[in-house]
Amino acid sequence: MSQRVIYSLERRNGLLFVRVSVGTGVTPPVVARLLVDTGSSYTVLSTQILVRSGCEIPRSPRLISITAASGVVQVPRLKVPLFNALGRSQVDYDVVALDLPRSAGVDGLLGIDLLILCDATIEVRRSQIVMGA
Repeated sequence: MSQRVIYSLERRNGLLFVRVSVGTGVTPPVVARLLVDTGSSYTVLSTQILVRSGCEIPRSPRLISITAASGVVQVPRLKVPLFNALGRSQVDYDVVALDLPRSAGVDGLLGIDLLILCDATIEVRRSQIVMGA
């Protein structure tokens, strides 16, 4: 039987946010604030966070199609050498590079891909994520 681990989330204006760290293992990691978004299939990081963390966006990246507010767009999908979220470290974790509007006030989205990987349950009223529930 696995042990439950609980992580508190930041709650603001009815939305839930989590802090993650992104890096290469060579330089200090960069902390990013992500919106918890179960409607996002992928975890999304802004290009600014990716560049600041030392991750390189290839000149000819692998592109995928996603549905965004503006419609279907082609975005780079790349591997982040080190991605830490919800007490778990992922090596060579796939993320989508996409700059959200500045007015969103976030560095990206924590998508359902990571929530499934972590076997996470969101407790909205308590503003927390339960791992191994």
